[in-house]
Order: sequence, then C-alpha cells, then structure tokens
Amino acid sequence: MANSIKKLGVLITQPESYYQSQVLHGISAEALKNNMDVLIFASFIKEGGPDNFQVGESNIFRLPNPDKLDAVIVFPDVIQMPKAKEYVAEFLAKFKGYVVFVDDYSNDYPYIIGSEKQEIKELIFHLINVHGHENIAFLTGHKGHPHAENRLRYFKEAMAEAGKTVDESLIFYGDFWYDSGDSVVASLMGRDKLPDAVACASDTMALSVIRAFEKRGVNVPEDIAVVGFDCSGDGIDKRYAVTSIIKSNNSTGRNAVIKLVSLMNGTPYHPVKADVNMFVTDSCGCPKREAPTELGSYQVYNCPYDNPYGFYSGYNFMVETTIGTKSLEECLWTIDWFTYFIEGFSGFYLCLCDNWDSPECDAEGTYIVDGYTDKMTLALIKLPDWHSVDLNRKFSVGDMLPILYSKRDTPSIFLFSPLHFLDRCFGYTCIMMDSPTRLLTLKSSQWTRNVNNSLESLRRQINLRYMYKKMEESAVTDLPTGLFNRNGFNIYAPQMLRIAAAGDMQVLAILGDLNCLKYINDTYGHNAGDEAIKKAADAFIQSAPSSGDRCRNFRIGGDEFVQLIIGELTAETVDEQLAKIRTFLEDFNMHSNLPYPIQLSLGVVFEKAESNLTVDSLISSADREMFIDKQRVKAQTGFRHDRT
Repeated sequence: MANSIKKLGVLITQPESYYQSQVLHGISAEALKNNMDVLIFASFIKEGGPDNFQVGESNIFRLPNPDKLDAVIVFPDVIQMPKAKEYVAEFLAKFKGYVVFVDDYSNDYPYIIGSEKQEIKELIFHLINVHGHENIAFLTGHKGHPHAENRLRYFKEAMAEAGKTVDESLIFYGDFWYDSGDSVVASLMGRDKLPDAVACASDTMALSVIRAFEKRGVNVPEDIAVVGFDCSGDGIDKRYAVTSIIKSNNSTGRNAVIKLVSLMNGTPYHPVKADVNMFVTDSCGCPKREAPTELGSYQVYNCPYDNPYGFYSGYNFMVETTIGTKSLEECLWTIDWFTYFIEGFSGFYLCLCDNWDSPECDAEGTYIVDGYTDKMTLALIKLPDWHSVDLNRKFSVGDMLPILYSKRDTPSIFLFSPLHFLDRCFGYTCIMMDSPTRLLTLKSSQWTRNVNNSLESLRRQINLRYMYKKMEESAVTDLPTGLFNRNGFNIYAPQMLRIAAAGDMQVLAILGDLNCLKYINDTYGHNAGDEAIKKAADAFIQSAPSSGDRCRNFRIGGDEFVQLIIGELTAETVDEQLAKIRTFLEDFNMHSNLPYPIQLSLGVVFEKAESNLTVDSLISSADREMFIDKQRVKAQTGFRHDRT
C-alpha cells in the first residue's frame, strides 16, 4: 500500500441505527488509535423492502477488495438480506487477512459477543431487590438466536442466584420487534393471575407488551411491571419510557479491534470491561423519568417547519431541486450544494459506474446489478475548502477510492454507501471523517436516497432524449443503407442551402443513379438488388469528408442518391469526390466476383450558394448532368450487364 496506515474493513448494515452507530463509534476510536483507516461498507437496510431494492442495497458488499484490506470486522447478525449474505460469504472466501465476527458465533472465524450477562442480571436483581417481584415472565427473541438464548440463560442464572424459581410457562420467544407483545399478553391474560413483572430482551418488545396491556385495560406499572433491554431508542411516542439497560455497545466495538490487533500482533487479548448502566423509570414502578434524547423512549419530531434549515424541514427542497436538473453536471453540482446537510465530514466522494445511465444497456436489459464497472468515475469531490465535478476522472474499482492510498499523516474513517434505484446500480458514495464523533449523528440514508431518486430521474430524462433522437433518426433515415431518406432530404437539404447562402459558401451536389438495378432484380433476385443498393450507398458514405453537418448523403429514391456538401470548396474538391466514388466501385467490382458490376451514373452541380437557390433547381440541374453521364456510359458499354 502507498502509505503505512493499515486498512480495516467493516461489513455492517444500518450504520445510523442505535446499536450499529455506537459499536462503529467504538471500532473507529480504537482503530484510529492503532493507526488504522476504517472502511465501513454499509447498506442502509438490513432486511425488508422490495426484493429488487434489497439487491441494490446488497451490492455495496461487492465493493471491498480482499487484496487491499489488512483486517475485517463482520456483523453477521445484522446482515440479513440474501444477496448481502451471499456477497459477504464470497468476500470472506477470498480474503486472506484477519477476521473477527461481532455478536455472532462462528466455527470458522474468531468472534466476540458483547457483554450482556451482568447487564441482564442487574435488571432482574432490580425487579427482585428494589420492587420485591418474584414471579417474573421473560420474553426473549427468536428461538435459536444467540442473543435470545444468551439473554434467556442469563435471566435464569439471575433468578437462581436470587433464590427464585423460574416458571417455564412464563418463558416466551418473540422477534426482537413490535410484533410479539400482543400474543404474549393474550397468553398471560388467560392465566388465573398475572405475574409480577415481564422482563423483555429488547425495548421494542417491552413497548409492544406495554401497548398490549394498555389495550386490555391493564395499567403498567400499577398492575404489572415491564422492563426492557438495550435502550435502543426505537420509538415515536413519548408516553412510554421503559426501564432498561444501556448496553455498552461502544466497548463491544473497541473490543473487536483489540481482538484483531491481538491476532495481528500475536499478543494476548485483553478486552476492556463494559460498565453496567441502567436507565430507570416508571415502567418498573420507580419514579417517572424522561428518557435521554438518544435512549429508551419514543420521540416526537417537532413541526417540520420549526427549523427552516434542518434536513427534515418543510423548507428542504433537495428532492425538487436535484430532480429538476437537466444534465449530469448540473445534478452533481446541485448534490454538491446539499452536502451541507452532512455535517462534520472531511471529504465527500461520489463515484459512478461507466455506463450507469446507458440507454443501450436499458434497452437490452444489461444494466449493472451485480458489482461495479472495472473503471469508475470519481464524478464529485467535496472537501471543506475545495470541490470539483469531473466526468473524466477515472480510477480502478479495485482501489475503491484513490484517496485511500494518498500519503496521509493520520488515519481516517470512510463510510461507503450504495447508489442505486431498486436493483439498478449507479455507483457508490463515500463520506470521509477524521473523528468517530460524527457517526452518532450522521443521518445520510434519506439524503442518499434523495440522490438515488435524482439520478434515476436524470437517467430517465437521458433515456427519453435518446429514444426521441432514435425515433427522429428513424424518421429521416433509410434503414437499409443508413443514409438520410427522402424525408431527411426534404428537411436537411434546404437547411444546408440556407446556411451556405448566409455564409457565402459554395454548394456541391452529386446525384447518383444505380445502373441496371432492374436487370439485377429480375435476373438475380431482389436480395441481390438490395445488396447493390447498399454498395452504391457505401460509395457515397466512404467518400464523405469529415465535415459534420456540412456534408450529408441521401437516398432519395429506389436507386437514386445525393451527396450534398457546403463550404469553402474548389474545383479540385469536385474532382476528388467523383474520384472517390468511382474508385470505390471500381475496386469493389474488381474483387467482388459477382456476375455483374455495380455502376453509378453521376451528375454534378457546383456553384456558389445564393439566397434564391432552391433544392429543386439544384437537383434538376444535377439530374440533367446525370442523364448525360448515363448516356455516355450507355454509349461506351451498351449497358452490358456481364463482366465481359
């Protein structure tokens, strides 16, 4: 690598979620201390949503290059999308460096499990020792899930240590989410007597239990106590604040790096000890407390118009402004402006696949779904004191981001996120940070989705313009030959004469008529006649000078062709054009082995353009000259059709 800073990859989802943001904070702080760059590859969802959207999100796990990373931390428990699991497994199969799994057991890799034993016990001891509860129900997560089984085991150990009996009929498996409470409460309500308390293995399940009791007229904590675990802060309603354990996710992240460093250096592993912190409020019967802003209670957003400068303000017109752009450059500069919503970054980079907007790929259904193009475009760079949009700035996708290999004195954090619309891959973004403190407040998922929607809107505009151009071209193009057709001649020929007259230019018109087409059709079939027409058209195409719209070729009839040239022309130009056409056909006839030659009679008009010059008069003059040439050819050859 170009510098001495080692590269630590982190494979994770939902980096903004409470648990993930805290554990990433711990990873980043410890890694920076050990002179490691932290490369976070993260999708914004871990599961759910349309299948094709999951595919687009999962693609970010195709980006990490196993040859460019020194170590990797993986969070298998939060990587739930099928494609994401597949891509992570493929990466790990190729990776030869050091790997640590976090909060999931593995037979193949070293792993660490966040400390929960003492935390669960502290919660249960609080119910027993402070409130005198003995008959306690426990709602854990999915059966077989390591966290669910661990928390259940620690609950039973706490009850045993306190000398209390565990009623197995009061053990329930849930989903770590909001769907468990109703069935659990329905079961409890069917008993002769409610237990003293319900302890839940997550706050989300605790909140679902409280709501289910409330729906049935049971008051918490007056009739029954309810406690949660993990202080995840996944709420929207401030009525509820749950007594819970504030998990030390930060120490889990730090220990993951400490574990890696011990493996890399061959030294003993000495994890930092997690502090046990409990948030206590009235769901267990203690005095009511407001939950901390970032923890254990549902929160209500203020009116979106209260802060006109906030991302969630009604005055945020990012979507409308970016979707309203007409070109990629304009769209990127607009995105550049709205990066002010992402505070605290030291660098923002937007990388696009080579053909992300290709209409041809769209028409063929070959747009990128799996991985990225070999060459990426570093289309947008935004630094605190400099920014740039450049659609020609290329780099190899294997490098992931060029800045990673620049000479830097200190390591940094790089958050890679997918750019896509459903399963269609556009590229990715990278937010560079010098401090892990921003990870807790970074709200980039909706911002990035705004960018995705803007790029998709622009791509569709490009596609529509392409389709319109193709339709326009097909309306004026002779499909068999690729020349402009009669309709194209009627549109473009008058335009060219007006331009020539306005610019005091000369006009050269060459009218060609394919000799003996009827004989070829009658004798050898219409396929042979069609090939003769194409070859005559090729004679005009190859002779055209590279002068853009100042030279156009037309097929104006079945066997009639026109080449129209305007500009600063000379008599030598006329001779050159005629020679090119005739030489092309002579060479073809010499080597074609066809039983007949391809011949054109040519009529030429060369004059200075005047305002009164019309297409009809020009072609009429060329037609007279062409007829004279045809008579000459007839007199010389007798229009013999064989090669003798």
